[in-house]
Amino acid sequence: MAAVIAVALIGAVNAYAIIFLPVASALILLAVSAVALYSTDFFHPVTSSFVLLLLLSLHLPRGEQSLVFSGFQSPLLFFLVAVTGVGMAVAQSGLGRVFVSWLLNSMKKSKVPLPALLCFSFLPLSLILPSSVTRNAMLKPLMSEVVAARGERGEAKRVGLTLGILNALASSALLTGGLAPMVSASILGGFSWSRWFVMMAFPYYSLMLAGLGYILVRYPVQTSVQDETAEAAVAPYSLCKGDWYILAVLMVMVGLWLSDSWHHLPTVVPAMIGFILLLLGRSLDWKDIRQTGTWDTVIILGTLLSLVDAMRRFGVLDLFTERMAMLLPAGWPMPILLLIIIVATVLVNLLIPSITICLALLLPLFVHLARGLGINPVLVGLAVTMTIDTVKFYPAQSMPLLMAADMGYFNKKDVFSMGFAMLAALLVLLYTVFLPYWSIIGIK
Repeated sequence: MAAVIAVALIGAVNAYAIIFLPVASALILLAVSAVALYSTDFFHPVTSSFVLLLLLSLHLPRGEQSLVFSGFQSPLLFFLVAVTGVGMAVAQSGLGRVFVSWLLNSMKKSKVPLPALLCFSFLPLSLILPSSVTRNAMLKPLMSEVVAARGERGEAKRVGLTLGILNALASSALLTGGLAPMVSASILGGFSWSRWFVMMAFPYYSLMLAGLGYILVRYPVQTSVQDETAEAAVAPYSLCKGDWYILAVLMVMVGLWLSDSWHHLPTVVPAMIGFILLLLGRSLDWKDIRQTGTWDTVIILGTLLSLVDAMRRFGVLDLFTERMAMLLPAGWPMPILLLIIIVATVLVNLLIPSITICLALLLPLFVHLARGLGINPVLVGLAVTMTIDTVKFYPAQSMPLLMAADMGYFNKKDVFSMGFAMLAALLVLLYTVFLPYWSIIGIK
């Protein structure tokens, strides 16, 4: 019944907008409708996307109907499919087993706390398994065995929060680490792989370190537990011919990413090359790709990008900038304006838990606003991206966090507390470390 009422209300509002309002004002109401649809559980997000595409086609003049599907021309969608496929091939291959074996041996020999060892492993692993969701899918069974063997409640919380929150930060330090950095870079005008790494690796790794410090202090390691040897075991595994082929493809793909300042290929091209080679070499089955949730994300992201294109075409972003500039007193310093934007981002992300949806909706608005306020839009875009990536107050705000929550190692209170800790760490590091660092590399 509630779903029927929601559809009727959204339909009535948009019908009024179509008949009586100019296109720009009607698109603002459509954007509000998008927030309402995606922030509630009345419909599946894909259903909401189709509803929005239909409404968008009704709002636009006959000569602008091509905007309805303009977002589906974005290279981001092809990058998503390609990287998902590559990640699946790696996780299902012997490379994943070799990594798990290495991690277990390191745990047995090292006195380093397990969360620290996991964070260290995320850094190289994010190159060959860009998606934190794929990494969690591979690591969850192993970590379940290890936690069960050690039998300590604090260890379970430490491992769960590390997989759920810190794992995703390692991905976003790399341009090819997932949708968040790719969406952000696309909206901000495009960056090379090396440029993004210079801009964001230090901030993201610093936030990982801060988060690791919080976890180890909040849930201290017991010496008796840390000295125990994990009972979980993985049989030794030697790479087969197929594994070496996958490894060679990965080396080609990563090599092209690292050398993009020389050949200037778009970031999506190496991912597509790797994806095609894995399909041709039968290291990846197209049927596996079709069974993932990738297509849901493609439809959702394509819809939002189409909406943003239409809003840009009809001056909605300019109108938003003018109205916000009127509300903000003239002459406010950049740090205060940036703080207002960060707080607004946190509040909207509480309402809309999807990282992709939040970035696709908020970044164009705040980047446009930054230009109107005389602030470097790149600086604002990077700060907004880090805020959405870092600050989580409940598990549904992130798929990796939701996957970790399914392990049952921590509760909502643990996530809420760490969310506040990460927000505090972000603000302190942003104003004392990141802004000066970005200024040094030319982002002022």
